[in-house]
Amino acid sequence: MSSHKKLKGWSKMIREVVLTKQMPPWHADPAYNQFENDRSLTPEEERRLLAWLDAGAPKEETEPDPLAETKAIDTAEWVLGQPDVIVQIPEVQTLPAEGAFEYRYFYVPTGLTEDKWVKAVDVQPTNRAVLHHALVFVIYPDQYAHIQPEVRGGLNGYFAAFLPGTKIKPYPEGTGQFLPAGALLVFQMHYNATGKEEQDQTRLGLYFHDAPPPRALMIQAANETEFEIPPNTEDFPTRADWQAPQDVEVYGLSPHMHYRGSRFTFAAHTPDGQEQVLLNVPHYVFDWQPMYMFQKPLVLPANTVIGCDGAFDNSKFNPRNPDPSQTVTFGEQSWEEMFIGYITFSAPRDDNYFKPQEVKQYPPITEENLGGTEWRMGRRFTLTFNADKTISVRGQAAGTWAIKDGRLQIDGFGRHLEAIIYGDDLLVDGRRLRRVEPGEEPPREPREKVSSNR
Repeated sequence: MSSHKKLKGWSKMIREVVLTKQMPPWHADPAYNQFENDRSLTPEEERRLLAWLDAGAPKEETEPDPLAETKAIDTAEWVLGQPDVIVQIPEVQTLPAEGAFEYRYFYVPTGLTEDKWVKAVDVQPTNRAVLHHALVFVIYPDQYAHIQPEVRGGLNGYFAAFLPGTKIKPYPEGTGQFLPAGALLVFQMHYNATGKEEQDQTRLGLYFHDAPPPRALMIQAANETEFEIPPNTEDFPTRADWQAPQDVEVYGLSPHMHYRGSRFTFAAHTPDGQEQVLLNVPHYVFDWQPMYMFQKPLVLPANTVIGCDGAFDNSKFNPRNPDPSQTVTFGEQSWEEMFIGYITFSAPRDDNYFKPQEVKQYPPITEENLGGTEWRMGRRFTLTFNADKTISVRGQAAGTWAIKDGRLQIDGFGRHLEAIIYGDDLLVDGRRLRRVEPGEEPPREPREKVSSNR
């Protein structure tokens, strides 16, 4: 809206989207908590705006036009000022005019020679039109592998993000995220076609504390992937839980689903049996995914369970539904579904926890020395790379492997995977495979989901 004349021309549409609560984009139920980034209009603001629009959006000719005098936001500028370090994906990405794009992963060294505590991040695409979202993860160097965040491609959390509706602000006072020297940043890029060829080269700005802050900040998540939404189902409930590892301060919450997502609620269940709704989003809208930041942090005791309850609308009554006749399962694309509840929190910084450990050094991975090694993939199983270029899981043939152009090609499990070889590490979809030492016990079965006793 660059002038009063333009605003007046859009006044009927403005009236409609305000009355239907499409704008401003804010979907938190005001009955539960107050949020510092609340964009909603108060009832009085809404009445004044609608009355002015109904009167024809008047302006005296002699009055100045504040819109014409307001400078547009330059999205190429850093909102928080010049970063201490800028990390950019290595090549310009060219996106075709049409089609669906698989997530793209880029591995970029930070170049840091000493450990840092990050006080703010800014993920900045060079082309906002084509980027739906970006998540950034951190692969810690081997001496910090014992505290490596297990983000699982964003299902369990992330380090930094570009999401629709996110405001760039420093972390809460006295908090920071740990970023060790020698860390590797993983950019997970989700692009959408726009109808014409586009290019992007997203970058990340990092802002550092001068000294370690008193509290360590983390973004973790509850998630559920084992669901199957039947066709023509108007309200399919789903839930997931996250348990506080110690006494924590919670700063913000963010639900994540796709086009069939309809509602989402976060509730805290404390060890003494108390229950408190933290955030209720009764009408979830995929186009906007803010982190709802509390005006005051919520202090929760150790072992508190934050339960996430939500539902999907896979019916004809959902106007955004890609196809109500389809059974829908978990997947990365927008016509598939996700169920994730992100939680931004902090705990007192424990220097012993962030202390490096001595680790065994291995030679860089080659075809000659990969054969005969075992690698753990998640908690469920280990992969054995046999010298004859086959892969086995628990002694059973599961696929083949080969190294081509510096990448490990894995064919098995009904799919083709490419692993990045990073020195003596293997990285798949932003995750490190862990080398299994000789004589190490096999992985345990996945632990039971935390029960909230509801």
